[in-house]
Formats: sequence, C-alpha cells, structure tokens
Amino acid sequence: MVIKTWLTNLPYRLNRRSCVRKLKSGLSGHSAGAAEILEPRALLAAVVLADFNGSYEGTYTGSIVQTVGGGAVDGTFHSDILNGVMSVDVDDIGAVDQPGTINATGVSSVGSDGSLNGVDVKVTYTGKFTAVKPGNDVTSVSGNGTWKAVTTVAGQFGLPKGFQLASGTWTTISYTPPEPNIAPVLEFGDDFVDDPDQTVSEDSGAQTVPGFFSTIDDGEPDLTQTLTLTASVPAADAALFLVPPTINKDTGVLTYTPKGDAFGTTTVTVTLKDNGGTSNGGVDTAVQTFDITITSVNDKPSFTMGANQTAKEGEPAKTVTTFATVNNGAANEAAQTATRTFTVTNNRNDLFAVQPTISPAGVLTYTPLPELLDSTASPFVATVSVTLNDHGGTDNSGVELSDTKTFTITIGALANKLPTIALIDDVATDEDTPTNDVSFTVGDRETSPASLTLSAKSSNTTLVPVANVVFGGTGANRTVKVTPAANQIGTAVITVTVKDANSGTKDEIFTITVNPVNDKPSFTVGANQTAKEGDPAKTVTTFVTAINNGAPSEGDQTATRTFTVTNNRNDLFAVQPTISPAGVLTYTPLPELLDSTASPFVATVSVTLNDHGGTDKGGVEVSDTKTFTITIGALANKLPTIALIDDVDTDEDTPTDVLTFTVGDRETAPAALILSAKSSNAALVPAVNVVFGGTGADRTVQVTPAANQFGTAVITVTVTDGSKGTKDETFTITVNPVNDAPTFANIANMTTKEDTPLAKLAHTVVDVDDLPADLVVTGSSTNGHVQVQVVFVGATRTINLIPEANFVGTDTINLTVSDGEAQSTKSFTLTMTSVNDAPSPVQDGSDAISVAENAVNTTEVFRVNFTDVDAGDHATAFTIKADTVNLTDKIFSITRNGDVGIIKVLDATKLDFEKTKSYSVTVVATDSATPKGLTGERTFTVNVTDVETDVTVNLTDGTAATIGSAANRLEVKQGTTLLAITPANFQYNDLNSLTINGTDGADNIKLLSSMNTTGVNAFLGTVKVLAGGGADTVDARLATKFSAHLDGGAANDKLYGGAKNDTLCGDDGDDLLSGGSGNDTLIGGDTLDTGNDTLLGGTGDDVLLGMGGNDSLDGGAGNDTILGGSGNDTILGGTGADKVLGEAGDDSIKGGAGDDTLDGGGDNDTVKGEGGTDSLNGGAGTNSVIDPVETDINQMDALFEFAIDDILALCDDVVVD
Repeated sequence: MVIKTWLTNLPYRLNRRSCVRKLKSGLSGHSAGAAEILEPRALLAAVVLADFNGSYEGTYTGSIVQTVGGGAVDGTFHSDILNGVMSVDVDDIGAVDQPGTINATGVSSVGSDGSLNGVDVKVTYTGKFTAVKPGNDVTSVSGNGTWKAVTTVAGQFGLPKGFQLASGTWTTISYTPPEPNIAPVLEFGDDFVDDPDQTVSEDSGAQTVPGFFSTIDDGEPDLTQTLTLTASVPAADAALFLVPPTINKDTGVLTYTPKGDAFGTTTVTVTLKDNGGTSNGGVDTAVQTFDITITSVNDKPSFTMGANQTAKEGEPAKTVTTFATVNNGAANEAAQTATRTFTVTNNRNDLFAVQPTISPAGVLTYTPLPELLDSTASPFVATVSVTLNDHGGTDNSGVELSDTKTFTITIGALANKLPTIALIDDVATDEDTPTNDVSFTVGDRETSPASLTLSAKSSNTTLVPVANVVFGGTGANRTVKVTPAANQIGTAVITVTVKDANSGTKDEIFTITVNPVNDKPSFTVGANQTAKEGDPAKTVTTFVTAINNGAPSEGDQTATRTFTVTNNRNDLFAVQPTISPAGVLTYTPLPELLDSTASPFVATVSVTLNDHGGTDKGGVEVSDTKTFTITIGALANKLPTIALIDDVDTDEDTPTDVLTFTVGDRETAPAALILSAKSSNAALVPAVNVVFGGTGADRTVQVTPAANQFGTAVITVTVTDGSKGTKDETFTITVNPVNDAPTFANIANMTTKEDTPLAKLAHTVVDVDDLPADLVVTGSSTNGHVQVQVVFVGATRTINLIPEANFVGTDTINLTVSDGEAQSTKSFTLTMTSVNDAPSPVQDGSDAISVAENAVNTTEVFRVNFTDVDAGDHATAFTIKADTVNLTDKIFSITRNGDVGIIKVLDATKLDFEKTKSYSVTVVATDSATPKGLTGERTFTVNVTDVETDVTVNLTDGTAATIGSAANRLEVKQGTTLLAITPANFQYNDLNSLTINGTDGADNIKLLSSMNTTGVNAFLGTVKVLAGGGADTVDARLATKFSAHLDGGAANDKLYGGAKNDTLCGDDGDDLLSGGSGNDTLIGGDTLDTGNDTLLGGTGDDVLLGMGGNDSLDGGAGNDTILGGSGNDTILGGTGADKVLGEAGDDSIKGGAGDDTLDGGGDNDTVKGEGGTDSLNGGAGTNSVIDPVETDINQMDALFEFAIDDILALCDDVVVD
C-alpha cells in the first residue's frame, strides 16, 4: 500500500505509548482561496505507527470555491459517500496519498451568483490504517500536513468539475482503537474438573461420556462469535481408535470407540477457537488436554489341529511338524508364543512306547510300541484330547485356557514281522590272524530259524573283504568268523543281515580291530665297488634299493631303521664303510697303502637292516644279511709332500725372515722336486717377490712386499714331482704400515700487480700413505703482506694469494703439508708491482644527512672530501651517478671546489616525504693520474624530513563555502571566490590540520569528496568547522578518508558527519545532528541550552548527549551510549547493545534490538526494552516500564560513568553544570 513508502522514508519516530487517544485541535485553515487545510500530523503519525487497527476521523466545515470554469452552475450538491484521498506532506519527502472515505453534506442550493461559490459545506474524512513498521517510533513531529480535495471530473464529491474546498476549520480529530478479542471459554464438567482422564478396557466398544465439558463459550458478553471445536491425538496414537475422540460443541459430550485388540495411553488435545482474531493483544483460542488409557485384556487362545494319525507297530518315533496351528487371541499377544503350553492326554497309553505330546510350536510327536501284544486284534485306536494355555493371565476377565479338541491315532500290526538277530560283540585279532568263531542267535515270527538266511557287508574291504566273513551254525544258533587281508591292520565295521521268507530283514553290526605285527624288512645292495689309495671320500647315493620295512602299514619305520655294516679289511680304509637309512654308501680309502706292490686288496662287506619295529607277537625286525666287495688299488704316481709353513708378518718396505720347510716324494728324488708360488694380493706381494732357497728335502722361502704397500696376502707354495703330481701349502703374510711424510711438487716464484690477488694457483701434494682428503695444507707469508688461502679438491690443491691493500714489494710464501704425523714445507717468493689506485669520496662530517621536503633549489645538502692512497693525486671531477629508479641525479647536483664536492638540491618539487622518505645518492670522484685518471664512488643516504602545515580559513559572509582539492592542493572557496590555496609545491598530504571559521550569520559549508584522496597524498587528519552564530548547515557526508569536528554555534543548525569518527556540537538552538557511519560523538548543547535538538547516531558505536531541551535522540545501529539530559526527551537505542539514561524530564525511551541497558532517570518516564535481554529501570516519577522480562536496577546511573565533562569539553564554549 502507499503508506509503506511514506513510513519507510519518514525521518521521525513517535513512541506509541505516548500516542494520545483523543486530540482536539483548533487549527484554522489558510485564507480564502488557499487550497489546503491544516491537519495535526502528529496524531496521524501516531495512529499509523501504533500497533492498532482502528479509525480516525476529521471534520471540516467551510465553503466551496470554484477555481476553474466560472459562471452559473446548474444542479445541487449531492450527499454521496465517495472514495477519496488524503495527502500527507512530511518535510521534503513529498505528498503521499492515503485511501479513505469522504462524506460531503449540507449543500442544497447554489450561491447568490448562481454558482457554488461561497456555499457552506461540511466534509467528513474517515480513514483506517494498520502499522507497517512496528518498532520504529516517531520522537518528534513538525511541519504541516495537507488535505486537498479538487474535483477533476463532474460529479466528484457531488461537485461540478473545477471546484475545491476553500477555507474552513477542523473541529475535532479523534482516534478510537478497537477492543481486543476476549479468549473463548472451554471448561470441564463438574465431575471431570479434578480428573478428566478416562480409562476403559480393551475391546470395550463405543464410549459416551455425558457432561464432559460444561462450558463452551466465545467469552464475549456483547458479541456472538463463530466457534470451532476440535479434538486431536498424536499421529502415533491414532491406531488406538476405531472412531477417534470428538466433543459435541453444543452438549459437551465426549465420544470415542477403541479399536479392537488395541491398548495404550494417549493425550487428547481439545482446541476451541473463535473468529475474533488476535489484534491488539486479543486471544482467540482456549485449549484443554486429558488422557485416555485403554487397558489390555488377555484373549482366549485357540488352535486348529491336523488330521487323525495312523502308524504301525515297531515304527520309529513319529514327528508331525505343522500338526497344531495356534491363535494366541490378538496381535498384541504374540509374545505369548514363548510361554504357551499344550496339555495332551489319550485313552490308550498301552499302545505307545513314547506317549503323544505337542510342543508350543504345534509339533506332534509319539512312538508306537515295537510289537503289539496281540497282533491278531489290530488295528487299535487311541483318542487324544488337547487344550492350549497361553499363560496370559486372567486379569480384567482375561481367558488363558482354550477349548478342548480331540483327534485319533490308529496303531496297526505289521503284515510281516521283521526277523530278529542277537547282539554280536566287537572282536580283535592280530595282523594275518583270523578271529575265533563268534556265536549269535536269529529268529522270526513267521519264518522258521532254519529258513533264515545270513549275509555280510564290510566298511573296509581292504582290511576285511566280504568273502573273508564266514557264517556257521544251524537253526537259531549261528556263528561268524572273520579273516583279515594279508599284512593289513586297522578297523572295519561288519554288518550282518538276517532275511526271512517274506524278504523282511534286520541288521546287526560289530567292529573288528586288527592289531599290527612287525614284518621282517628286506633290501637289495648295489654292485661291488672299486677305489684307489688316497682317493677322497666316496659317496654312492643309490647303493641300497628296494628297501622294504615289511608291510605298507610299517611305513613309519623309515625314520627309525638302521643298517649294520662290517668288513674283513678295516686296514684298507681311512673311514670305514657305512650305509645311511636312505641307502647311501660312504667310505674313504687309506691315503697310502702300506704295501703298494701287493695291490689290489679286496674287502668283503656284510650288511643287515633293522627296522626297530619290535618282536612282540612274533614280530621280526632284522633282515637277512647281504654282502658286496670293495677293491682298493695302488696309485700309478704318489703325490709329493710339503711340510707346514707358518704365517709370517713384516713391516712396510721390509722383507720377511727366511722361512724353512721340507719336501718329499715316493717316486721322485727330493732334489728333482720343483717349487712355485702364487699370491692372493699381487699388489702387496707380486709372485716374483717370493724367492725359494735350500737344497734336497730342506728348502727355504723369503717374501719381499711391494714398495709402500701394506696389508695381507695368502701365499700358495706348490711342489711338483717328476710325474707332474703336485701338492700345495699356504701361509699368510701380514705387512704392517709405516708412515711416509707427504711432499709438495715444485712451485716457482710469482709476480702480481698491486691489489691484484692470484686465484686458484695449482700445486700438488704427494703422500703414499694417506688419502688426499686426509692431508692438511696451511700457508703464510714471512712479512705478513700476503694472505694465503688454501683450497683443495682431491690430490690437486690450489692457493689464493691476496696482497695487502696498496702494498708494493716482495714477500715469501710458506706452504706446509701434514698427514698428522709427518710434514714438509715449500717456500717461494711473490713480487707485487705498483699500479694507480682509484680515489674515494668521503662525507665531510659524521652527522646523518637530511633535507626538508620543502627545501628550495640550490639548498646545500652535504659535502664530500677527495681521498686517494696514491700520494700527489687530486680530484679533477665530481659527478652524481645516474639513477634510473629514483632519479637522484635529477633531484640533486654536485659542484667541485678543489678536493671538495658540494651536493645541493637541483629540483625541489621532487622532494616529498610522503612519497619517498630517503634517497641513495652515489657520488663519483675522478683522480689526476696520467695518462687517464681513475674514478671511485660511494653511496650516501639522504633522509627527507616531513614538514606539516596548519591552515585556518575565515569565511567572509554567508555565501555557500566548499572545501576541496585541486591537483592535490587544498582549495577553500565561497562561491567563485578563492579564500585559500596551498603553494604550488605544497602537497595535499602536508596538511596537518584545517580549521574553518564561519560568520555570525547563516553559513552553508560543504566538505567535497575531492578531499578523499588516497595513497601517499591522502589527508587523514581532522577538519574542524566552527560555524559561529546563525542557522548554519555544515555537511561532511562526502568525507570518507578524514574525520570532521563540526560546531554549529548558536541558532538552529544542521550538522552532518561523514564515514569516520566525527564530533558534532549543536550548542544553542534547535539543532539537527546526524553522525553518519563511524563511531561518532553528538552533543546537542550544554546544560544551559534549552533548544529541542535532534541527534541521529547512524551506524557505529556512538555517544549522544541531548543535554538541555526536549530532545529527540536515535542511536541507530551499533552499541551506543545515549544521555537525554534535562527536558522531555524521546530516545531510541536502535540496534546493538545500547546504554540509555534519560535523566531529568518526562522521557520516552525505547531500547530497540539488542541487549540494552535503559534508565529513565527522574520524572515520569516510559521505558521499553523490545528485542534482546534488556535491563530496565524507570527511575524516579510515575513510570511505565514495558518488557517481557523486567529487572529492577538500583543505581542505574552507575552504568553511565563515562567522562561527560570530558565529552562536553570537545565542543567550544560549553557550560558544564
């Protein structure tokens, strides 16, 4: 609706609790011809913003004036009720039309001039509004609202086209809020007030409770409203009812029907609602609850039985799994399945070996007699009676025992009674031994014993073939004999079957156990063996084969069997012949036969096998003896011999002592034996360094290690006979290390120029003992004019020679190499020849170098002095090195005065502390050496010092003034007149402070957005505006980078802050202070100020001080601190956790959203917390304190202990009381 736009933009708020219910006004309209009628807008705002749905009415009495058309008009003024509009003008927001109703009466004829001019008319305007922004209260209202009715078409308002209402008087404006709706009444009947809960039994059927509710009424004594009565249960409990609970609205009778077999407890909620609504705090609903409990009752169980049963005598146990099907009584009694029992009885117990029973699951079991006592009278019938007990109890008339049901079991005789066979005991026998005859009896009811036939089966035919089960005996007395298979052991189950003449059979089983008996083992030996004297050990892996432990069942004897081996020529063997359990033959011939001429020699070897299976029960564990031969022959050539040579050690580069040993041979003379040597480490001991000596059988050996080698080597000495037969002997030689001193290769003398180092000069060190990395090389100079640095990588060393600065002459270089134990030194000379040295500029003085950012051109900055180590050299030039980054050579210049360089400012416009705080200036000096002078340079740091300026501008008159910037320079203008501008070389960021002094008249001062400079040129200080007397307007709303201090002075001022933390001082008069964003301080005046100020904090954590006068204070967003001061103040905390103190006067305080602390102070206050967890205190006086949670706070003033005096002191010329 249209009103929403008006309310959204309305800059004022009115506390609805201060809204008057009736206001009379005698406001007069404008003079005749004026097109508007005054209307008290405060009341309109109060009605619109209040949470009421009501109506307001204004009556106007005056005349009609024709404004267009003119001339006589025919017709009369009609008393039609027409839809019209009312226009409300609020400050600069513009007129907003509101729908309403216009009733014009009292016109019955035209005026004296034939027109409607001057005809009296009474117009009544009626409108109705609903609050659209609750919580936004108007704190003050000013200005005039207008209501204008101009006819635009004929017949509008009952007037011709072109007429409007002229002057007149508002006689009455009133507002009447509607009464709130009274809650309906829902009360239990007298019998149910104390305990309305209901209890019934399961399956109890439909229930009717008369008089359950005694009162069902709308609660309105003067109205008749439409009532709606509902009863509901939770959705989870709906299954309890076949017909859910209902309440008869006219009689109050409760009815419901429980669902079959359902039980439990539920809560019934009964809701009575009228159509009066909830506006203005009205209540349209009444609720009552009660419980319905349906108690459970055990149902009689039942079951269904299967068909009658038949069986034969002698049959095995009978099981009928689904014989009885059970119904416990109700679905909710399913748990009784675990506890129910069947009781089963019958009239012929003599027919059963096991009597009939039925399990809880309905399974029937019974076993007929093995044989009927009188088979000729069969069949026999047993009547069986069955009852079921679910054990569910009998509470509340429950039934747990079912009705009795019966069925029959018929037992008949067999057509052919099976034969019988007596028990046959288990038997045991030894391996390969038959059992004794085992006796047993047979019989049959129909067949004679002699006609009964026997047969057998074996579970292990390998052990007992069926043919090996032999029956004997005659008639009823029979025998059985079992013969195990050869060499078999173990167990077998023998089944003996007797068969009668009608092919009826009966089985009997027994077990035979055959115990093992050890069998004689056997084996086969291989071929006869031959060997030579001195042969190595002989191994014949498959010499013995076909090893048989005696029987397959004796396979485990493989691990325990042993061979016994003997021979008749033990003298032929170094190691006697043996045979392993796996049949492997091993033996070793003598190294040398005692009489080789009588060879070959033959040994006869005898072998037996023992399986260690034991001899119990006639077992045999030793095999028959078997023999073979081993023939040992002499060698054609017997190998030579060489005696043991002991290990030896010696030092590095030292031969061993002479070692002695002997040699020999059976066929070759000692003198003809040849010696040779091999070395396992030829680098330590080359083979040629092993030298033999001696003659005949007595020989010697001496070993010489290779030069500078140490370690170990194995020396193999070989003796060779005349038939090329050889024999080896080894010994170890250990060579102990002896340290050798390292040495240098030759290094020649050297020459270099003054101040010119020699780098990476190659030289070589040699050490036969150590790795290059283990050697340490050091260096020095005899006279100390050369620094010696040694660098090495591997065996190749380099040295760096660094001459003393500016030294000319000769020095001796000494290099020393050490391996840690021994060292050697090498010396050579280094000659340094003279060269010209570059000069160096040195600062004149030691103070830090600086220059002010406002320095002018040619300002001297610092001086440098010429220095040169070469005697007689002077400065020929000074320059500043080019700088492509900071262009220091363009900012500074240098001139030479003899050996002094003078540095001055060349371009002062480039000096800006905020841009560049220091410069690196490199000064280059040139010396006077010939044929061409050398240059030297040094860099100096020049610091730029900051210069700040305070600017004060006095306005000349009331012409609108603007403060901004142009080209980063400050400009203050009044109209087109330039009052102040910073110098051309003055940067905007050099402004320290800016103060604008207004006139005593009405000033209009605006801070432009061009002051919001960024980067290094930004002004981040505070602009102070002292507007002085007069109704001033100071606008800093465009300020986003700097703070504003605005002082309006006397009269009615308007002050607008910006985005930063601003201070706004209203002083005397009715002032408007708007802080904007930022944490602002707004001060309406001092304690003597009686002006009615408006303070709007805006966003941020603001401080608002109203001080004297009836002020309107709005904290806006943020955690604000608000002090109303004296006077009747209207205070709104806004959003955020605010602290508000009304102080003296009849204050209206509203906390708004957030956790607020509110104190009304003295007099008659209205305090409301609204949203959040608020702390409220009305203070002295007759107060209205409204909040869902009220807290009485003593000494609320203690919460406002901020330094009020210090805040007031922020404004000039305040009076603190």
